[in-house]
Amino acid sequence: MAIGPAASPAPSRAGPGRLAVTRNNVVLVTAEARPGKGSDYDYNDVLMRRSNDGGRTFASVVKLVDHTTYGEGPASNFIMIPDRATGRLHAVFCHDYARVFAMHSDDDGAAFSTPVEITAVFQQFCVDCAWRVCATGHRHWCGLQLRNGRMIIPVCLSDGSGTEFGGKHRGHRPSIVKLIYSYDHGKTWRRAGIVCRHGDVVNGVTVLNPSETIAVELADVRVLFNMRSESKQNRRLVSVSQDGVSDWSGPRFDNALLEPVCMASMIRLG
Repeated sequence: MAIGPAASPAPSRAGPGRLAVTRNNVVLVTAEARPGKGSDYDYNDVLMRRSNDGGRTFASVVKLVDHTTYGEGPASNFIMIPDRATGRLHAVFCHDYARVFAMHSDDDGAAFSTPVEITAVFQQFCVDCAWRVCATGHRHWCGLQLRNGRMIIPVCLSDGSGTEFGGKHRGHRPSIVKLIYSYDHGKTWRRAGIVCRHGDVVNGVTVLNPSETIAVELADVRVLFNMRSESKQNRRLVSVSQDGVSDWSGPRFDNALLEPVCMASMIRLG
């Protein structure tokens, strides 16, 4: 799927942005173009800009995902994972918070393959959550590739019963945090178990709506999830896994990290 300069868009607000650096040091920045008031459910498209000089200058904006290709509802949550072994750039995104697609680029984001729907992987989550809303990844950077090559994307699910959108759209609450992962360089994706869910109790405090999650591989190869929530503790939630897929520790509040109830970012130094 070749991409070119975007047509002059109607005035819009910018939604969550993502950043990735390919193996050839091309910097890719994406954002959601949100017309109207900038709602999650506006008719959002995914835009991208590329830099070949380390971010000093950027090429023109291109429309990477056009929501009209998929029908009613927004395109959102565009997550990128540069594969250190193959050089291929993998990407996963949502449509209408109900369908999930994957695509890839072999030329540092200049062109992408035709998106392939992978919603069937998410349907397997129904054993844990009768979800009607899904969102892939939540971080300023990109999906996570571990040193052993495994790829990990945090996932937020909801049964859609929340009324924060006034009943006009499926709510994103109550919520649950899970993940998908790939052992084969993005050829296939698999579901993993529950990391944290609405209603969990941590040190006597009830967890409320865990959602937007960032992931990092620690120096000892464990994987840490840092999760947003609306809990009265007002601290970020964290959980750790030995392999980034299974046996997640019980979530705990990190007293050093305030929770503004918003998406956060985290980068491992070194």
